[in-house]
Amino acid sequence: MRFEGLRIAAVLLCLAAPGVLSACNIVGPAYLLVHGPEKTPAEHNLDKQRPTVVFVDDRASVLPRRSMRLQVAAAAQNTLLKERVLTNVIDATAIMNAATHETSDQQMDIASLARAVQAEVVIYVSVDAFRLTPDGQTFAPEARYHVKVIDITKPNARVWPADHEGHAVSVVMKASATAAPKTAVEQATALTALADRSGTAIAQLFFSHEQSHDQSVR
Repeated sequence: MRFEGLRIAAVLLCLAAPGVLSACNIVGPAYLLVHGPEKTPAEHNLDKQRPTVVFVDDRASVLPRRSMRLQVAAAAQNTLLKERVLTNVIDATAIMNAATHETSDQQMDIASLARAVQAEVVIYVSVDAFRLTPDGQTFAPEARYHVKVIDITKPNARVWPADHEGHAVSVVMKASATAAPKTAVEQATALTALADRSGTAIAQLFFSHEQSHDQSVR
């Protein structure tokens, strides 16, 4: 404890005396000690009181099973609630159930789906890629998405981002193993982890956060 107290005192001395910075070789770590690690800012600020729902769309059937759409959405909505980004969240299960009435010939638009669950704002997520391995051998979980915020009460419903394709999110997990999972249980566990991490990464677009140690987001 005494050593830690001396270290902090040295840190404060170095920060308070610019003329002696060259003699203080702990200034880099000291800055992190005093100010904390640098955070990634939010890409877009949501109105926490507006009725909001997360909808994951997988029209190209990229996900290995349909239930994973809900898993990604649930991870996102739970993170937004936990971080107090939103206080009025409509469970993603509701809009997923509404979407089950779609047919291949007649698909419901996002505004209709939102109205069906009494949502005003939709965090719309389209799935571009979702895989555990690029070659069938190497274990390298990765998922890619495009995210939009749609406000159905406005004439120009897409309020973010400016790019009509949406904001690109790529999640690359740092796997603890090198070989791809072989058994059904191992694969299910890995897919669940990637879905949960994806939902968290999507939610992090909307609040300032530190980067997770076991994933990179591009």
